[in-house]
Amino acid sequence: MNAREVLSGANQKFVAHTELSLRWLGQERRNVAEPKAIGMIRDYAGRPEFAVRLVTTLGFVEHPTPAATAALVALSEHGSDLSVVQRAKLATGIMGSRLRQSSESDDQKRAAVLEDRFSQWLKAASTDAERYDALAALGNLGPKDLAALKALPVDAPARLQAEAYFAMRFSPNPSVPNLLAQSYDQYPDLFMVFFYCIPRGDGAGSFHT
Repeated sequence: MNAREVLSGANQKFVAHTELSLRWLGQERRNVAEPKAIGMIRDYAGRPEFAVRLVTTLGFVEHPTPAATAALVALSEHGSDLSVVQRAKLATGIMGSRLRQSSESDDQKRAAVLEDRFSQWLKAASTDAERYDALAALGNLGPKDLAALKALPVDAPARLQAEAYFAMRFSPNPSVPNLLAQSYDQYPDLFMVFFYCIPRGDGAGSFHT
């Protein structure tokens, strides 16, 4: 058996172990699953193809703890692999959505803190890719304050304009329908984006993952 075959066999075992771990994390109690997921993300930092899946798994935990939120924010801001950083931002947005749906006042405060942080990401972004990631995180959360979305330059690339409007799909702000109606005349090519953002009262929508 040559070195390539040995490495291939080791990688298959690694894949199998990770797949089992991901399934277990999805079924385990939060107080057990969250610390394990945070630890595994650190352990798999050098394997971004698995770290991104762990990050997403952590993002979908129903009632995220402050420790889990802090771990994803830290990874979003200080991660070394771009694909993991991008996925962490999206997962943090999903966490924010979970918190916003909660009836607990502390969770609402945590969601507001995350929204403010995402808005800061958008303001501090130096590239269109970073702006897109910040908009996607805001959209996953469902921003109450639309100021950051409205502040996007009118000459921004069409992809960013579309994402800014799509980021309103979960927004609880009552001005969203009128804003979309007013904007449609200016951006008729974004019809499908506007359509998916109109509140329908059925919980329809999708996360960026």
